[in-house]
Amino acid sequence: MLRIFTLANSTVKELDPLQFDPTKFGKKRFNGKPHDKSFENVVFVNCYKPDEKELERFSSWVGYKVSELQALLTEQIRPRLEEEEDCLWVVYRAPFYEEVDEITTAPMGVFIRGNIIFSLCNYKIKSMGQIIKDLEQQKKAYMFKKHPGNFLFYFLDKIND
Repeated sequence: MLRIFTLANSTVKELDPLQFDPTKFGKKRFNGKPHDKSFENVVFVNCYKPDEKELERFSSWVGYKVSELQALLTEQIRPRLEEEEDCLWVVYRAPFYEEVDEITTAPMGVFIRGNIIFSLCNYKIKSMGQIIKDLEQQKKAYMFKKHPGNFLFYFLDKIND
C-alpha cells in the first residue's frame, strides 16, 4: 500500500500515488544548514507491504532496483547507511510486537531525496500506524514545515515508541 502526504495551505493533504511525480517536488532543496528556510515542504511517502506494481513504482521514485528493495524487505538485511549522489538510504531495524509480550525487529528502509522522505516496510509496525493516523487527523502538520532531518528524527523517534 502506498500513501503519500504533504502540506497544502497549512493542511496535511494525501496525494494520489498514481498521480504522484516526485520530480515536481523538491525544486528548493534543504541545503544542510540548520536555519535554511528556503526549501519546500516535506513530502512523506509510506510504502507498506507493496505488491509488484507498487514496488516498481517505488523503485522508480527512489532510484534503486526492485531486487535491492526486495532484499531490504527480507529479514536478513542488517542496518546501514548509504549515501548516493542525491539520496540518503537508511536501513533500520524497527521494533514491533510479534506476539503479546514479544518484541522483535523488522527491516525498514528510509530514503531521503531532496525534501521527500520515503519509507518501505513489510511488517505492521504499530507506531507507523499511529504516525499515519496522526497525519490523517492533521495532528502533525507542523512537521512538514521543518527540514527533512527534523521529519526523519520525528519519524524514527516515533517508530521506537
